[in-house]
Amino acid sequence: MKNLIKVGVKYCGGCNPRHDRGSFAVKLSNRFKGIIDFENVIEGKKYDALLVISGCTSNCADYDSYDIGKGVIFVTEATNFDSIVEKFNDILK
Repeated sequence: MKNLIKVGVKYCGGCNPRHDRGSFAVKLSNRFKGIIDFENVIEGKKYDALLVISGCTSNCADYDSYDIGKGVIFVTEATNFDSIVEKFNDILK
């Protein structure tokens, strides 16, 4: 059995949400079910990538203290879904 890619999910503080960040994460998790393991980020744990989901374009979530392998992917709008899927497909190659 192939190991799942581990992706930590970091949310912004939600002070100005323009989209439902949780629904976005669920939709993305369902899209990559059995391929990518998404979990709320835990400091000190190593991840293959980090997904930062912001509620607006300020993108203010702090992510510097996390151990990330293949990079950080940022979401600022729900309409970013297709481009985020493409970025994860690139990571999976």
